[in-house]
Amino acid sequence: MQAGLAASDGGAILSRMRRAAYSQAMLAAMETELSRMDQSEIEVTLDKLQPGMVLSRPVIGTREGSEVVLVPEGYELSRTTIVFLRQAARLGQVREHFHIRKMSFIPQEGNDIA
Repeated sequence: MQAGLAASDGGAILSRMRRAAYSQAMLAAMETELSRMDQSEIEVTLDKLQPGMVLSRPVIGTREGSEVVLVPEGYELSRTTIVFLRQAARLGQVREHFHIRKMSFIPQEGNDIA
């Protein structure tokens, strides 16, 4: 890694690495390192959630009148989890906005766990 590399350059770096056909192991290692460097968060709405995003705060909802953690902090979202959150939102059981780690907002190819 170059000296002076900023975590904010992560998207461009990963994009170049994908075009250069680096191995999946190498891409995963770089994503891990970039995520470690930048732990800031952004706030997104339910319709902007994508598989591969990592929650920087837990998702709080209501069940039987009590507040509960629906999805814990640090959880990597999958399609299944996003569908669950959409269903909970329709029933008024989830609080929007969602807080995700900034670096996980970079689309991760091939992550469509369902």
